[in-house]
Amino acid sequence: ATFADPGHDPWGDIRAPVRLLAGDLSPLPVRRIAAELVRRLPSATLRVVAGANHFLPMTHHEMLCTILVQDFSD
Repeated sequence: ATFADPGHDPWGDIRAPVRLLAGDLSPLPVRRIAAELVRRLPSATLRVVAGANHFLPMTHHEMLCTILVQDFSD
């Protein structure tokens, strides 16, 4: 299935918590995909990291570690 598939939307079947991270400087298609995933995944949240691009894990690794520790300790 793809985002354009008019049939059953398998994304809605995913119930596990999903944390999406996107840099506010990421290319527009990447940000649109993240927004669409948040819309389709019932338990998804999106965190936009200011000043980060698509290479967020490499350029903002300390912030990423902080976010992951916060998420897993909640």
